[in-house]
Amino acid sequence: MDSSSALLFFIGSLLLSSSSMADIPCHYCGSRALCTLPFNSDFAESINCTISCMKFDGLSDSDGTRVVIRGCGANNTNLCESTMKMAGATGTLCNCNTQYCNHESKTSLNFSALFFSLFAFIFMMFGYELL
Repeated sequence: MDSSSALLFFIGSLLLSSSSMADIPCHYCGSRALCTLPFNSDFAESINCTISCMKFDGLSDSDGTRVVIRGCGANNTNLCESTMKMAGATGTLCNCNTQYCNHESKTSLNFSALFFSLFAFIFMMFGYELL
């Protein structure tokens, strides 16, 4: 297989591995009950989301108290945006699309998908065949 086909295979594998699942389980807090600080996933509710998980971490515009919300996101990305407004607060809004990814302070990369894609790319690039 030539190098351009291997590169297309690598990009396709990476895109498929990062696509969202039908239901993504996410941590849920901040809307009905406050998120524990520091966060403890053992005591957190969960919710099934169709697009992505979301975490907002900011400060109240009125009194400066910390506001943390975890739930479903509206964007199928693994991206954080600062200076976002939500629930009367300004802070960082992160979207991520892997299971329970909204527990961390920043979105995490799906290393198993990246490793598989890199492994497949190396095999395709150097002409090895899987037995």
